[in-house]
Amino acid sequence: MNVPNRRRFLKYAGLGSAALIAGGIGWQFRPTTPADFPDDRPLPAGDGRSLLVVYGSMMGSTGQQADWMAESAKSLGYRVQLARAETAPPPDEFDAVLFGSAIQASRWVEPALDWASRHGKVLAAKPHGLFQCSMTCAGMLMSRQDGKLTPEQKAELTKDLAALHEAAPQLANSPVEFFPGRLEFARLTPVLRLGYPIVSGSIMDGDHRRPEAVQVWSASVLGSLA
Repeated sequence: MNVPNRRRFLKYAGLGSAALIAGGIGWQFRPTTPADFPDDRPLPAGDGRSLLVVYGSMMGSTGQQADWMAESAKSLGYRVQLARAETAPPPDEFDAVLFGSAIQASRWVEPALDWASRHGKVLAAKPHGLFQCSMTCAGMLMSRQDGKLTPEQKAELTKDLAALHEAAPQLANSPVEFFPGRLEFARLTPVLRLGYPIVSGSIMDGDHRRPEAVQVWSASVLGSLA
């Protein structure tokens, strides 16, 4: 099944999930094992440039990629605070920010959108980089022998930024990097196990993330900001 069809299913699946949750059977759409987010990391005391890494994540995959970014920044001499969007502080007192989200129903997750809505104006005025993690990106990369996204594929992924730009119009011109995600099929409930392969055309089970690519990107962004 092609990408537009997958996007339509994910969109309506998200709406359907909300309705089912409201109807009392939302347990069918919850993961069978807990999420594994990295621990929030407070800003260390001391001198030197400060960096805030904020992420929105559903099960922890995007959070772990944000953690790799934080480690890369530390190697460049930054003092780093890592935080989920739900608990992240305002960006006002930081020298730079890396901010990203997983994709759910073709949009950034709600905690990330909420943080962007509250802090988009300040964020846009600071040195920053945006990132987006999804299984759609993973599928696109799997279709490429060179392992690189085409301009057309990037344009397709950019559509998932619509809700972010609505929440924080100041970020509309901010460049965004796209990363593949992780899918653990065994963690899905029977309803999602049935629906996912019908829509995607394949399961794509496994970890498709690329730690080295994440670290190279974050080092490149922070190097240019410096």
